[in-house]
Amino acid sequence: MESDMAPVVPAGFTEEQWHEFLEVGFVALPGALAKQETAQLLEAAREVSAAMDMNTKRYRVSNAVTRHQAFSRLIDGAKHIGYAYDLYGDQLRLVQSELFVRPPGGRFNAWHFDGPRATPFQVYSPMVPLKIKVGYWLTELGAPGCGNLVHLPGSHRDLGHRAVLGNSSQPGEQSLICPPGTITLMNSDIWHRVEPNNSRHDRVNLFLSYSPSWIQAYDEHDPEWAAGLPREQRIILRTYRETKHYMRPPVSDLPLFRQRPPTPEPHWDKNEECHKIWRQTEYERYMGRRKSGDPS
Repeated sequence: MESDMAPVVPAGFTEEQWHEFLEVGFVALPGALAKQETAQLLEAAREVSAAMDMNTKRYRVSNAVTRHQAFSRLIDGAKHIGYAYDLYGDQLRLVQSELFVRPPGGRFNAWHFDGPRATPFQVYSPMVPLKIKVGYWLTELGAPGCGNLVHLPGSHRDLGHRAVLGNSSQPGEQSLICPPGTITLMNSDIWHRVEPNNSRHDRVNLFLSYSPSWIQAYDEHDPEWAAGLPREQRIILRTYRETKHYMRPPVSDLPLFRQRPPTPEPHWDKNEECHKIWRQTEYERYMGRRKSGDPS
């Protein structure tokens, strides 16, 4: 069966990164991309933005993974997919992908958090976020005022956090300062905004957002296009025609990845209803270690 060939999941959260992600809501990984990888993605971003005349008409391209092969390869990009899988396991789903080109003097936005506003994700899942936002930063953010992403550390942990209106600075805020090739992991429940770009250069980055498969996606993908992708990418897009598969994926889509050693694979009898076999996520195992006091 196709699922017998599932690869081992790439590396994800370390113990220290788990603590930072859960407490602060934001993890930066400078140097995650090699210079050549960053240059290739930036070139692809330039090609897409030039074709769409973004400097005069828009600053964001939705469904970015369909716009360029370099972006589609990031659906299950080894530099970040392990982190998303650690949260959502075999029901991981890409729900949104965006290319941003923010020119000098261009648009910026006000304080907000991602996801539903009337009844936030936090109401149902106050600990683990129902959406993780992965950022690929392709241009220099050497100082504030360059279109930087700004966040309020820990604001995702306070469901009663007062709404922050406008774009003004807030006590305790942190502006992302990073070199090209940085990857960021953000809890989408955290309050964040974008500064004006007062530099002389475009700010270029990609966002890829992941959720459990049963969360409604922002982007829709052509099933025929997705069918031509590698197995893991096709599964992560979840272009199912049957609604039940979002909650109970078909047997051929399980497991999405095999566990990292030394975590053993659970018993997997192909004659059983595989969607009923509980394979713990790495988040569950991390919380189990915390409760038991085991740091390993």
